[in-house]
Amino acid sequence: MSWVAELTKLAKKILHLNRKVDTNAEQIAQLSERLDSLTKFTQRIASAVKEQKRDLSDYQKDINSFQKHNQSEREKLVLQLENALLKLQVSLNGKTPNSLQVTEFDQKRLLADGTKEQD
Repeated sequence: MSWVAELTKLAKKILHLNRKVDTNAEQIAQLSERLDSLTKFTQRIASAVKEQKRDLSDYQKDINSFQKHNQSEREKLVLQLENALLKLQVSLNGKTPNSLQVTEFDQKRLLADGTKEQD
C-alpha cells in the first residue's frame, strides 16, 4: 500500500472520530441538561419534605399541648368532684369519711379551692 492510500485511510479515520466526538459532545450536553433538571426536581422534593417535617413537628407540638391541657383539665375536674363529695359528706355527717384517704397536700388544695369558690 502506498503512502497516499494510508494517508487517505488516516483522514477517513480522523473524520469518523471527529463525527463521534461531535455526537458524544451532543449527548453529553443532553445528559447535562437532564441532570440539571433532575437536580432541580430533587431539590424541590427535598424542600417539600423539609416543609412537611416542619409542619408535622408543629402539628405534633399542638397535639402534645392539647393533651397536656386536657390532662390538666381532667385533673382539675377530679379534684373539684372530690372537693364537692367531701363537702357533701361533711355536711351530711359532719366529718370526713374513713374510706377516703386524703393527704395533707390534698387537704391544702381542697381548702384553697374552697376559698376560691367562696370569693
